[in-house]
Amino acid sequence: MSDIKAKAHGITKALGEGWTVGTSPRGSDGAYLNGPDGERVHVVLNGYRTQHKGRLWISASYEEFRKISTRWAPEHGITVTPAKTGDQIAQDIQRRLLPGYRETLAELREQLARWEASEARERAGIARLRAILPDTQVFEYQSAVDFARLGDAVRGDFRVLSNTVEFKIEVSSEYAHEIAELIASIYVRSKKVRKG
Repeated sequence: MSDIKAKAHGITKALGEGWTVGTSPRGSDGAYLNGPDGERVHVVLNGYRTQHKGRLWISASYEEFRKISTRWAPEHGITVTPAKTGDQIAQDIQRRLLPGYRETLAELREQLARWEASEARERAGIARLRAILPDTQVFEYQSAVDFARLGDAVRGDFRVLSNTVEFKIEVSSEYAHEIAELIASIYVRSKKVRKG
């Protein structure tokens, strides 16, 4: 067991019930401190920040939020001397790192929940439209769903957005009038609904 992993075990013991040590994917010299409420704190011997070289760099992890942008999230990191005991480092983490980190975690979880709800609505909307439209196809490299094919009387694609659906349609001239009438009908009905 490396010195940092041994130190990590002492820190988690001092942090209390529910805290465990996890292996760092960044190399054998680091470790994760996993908290009871989803906290994930990385501990590594600092070898690249010259002003803190030789100190332990203890930082918040946002790996579970890869689906959403965390660029705005504060870094939440502290440095401590490796000479400190596990109890002393745990006190530093509790006092200097966890309060701000937990606030950011709560904000990120709300953002992730909104994103996942939006994704679920989008998937449901796509499924409903694919059940109606002919010969639909989804390609990995594009966000739109194609329907019908070249040479068909009508073809195009659609994208489900947050509150709207974007259609792009190509129609043969003999059916253009029907499409125009359908658009006009929807437009008139929507105006009546807004007024009512």
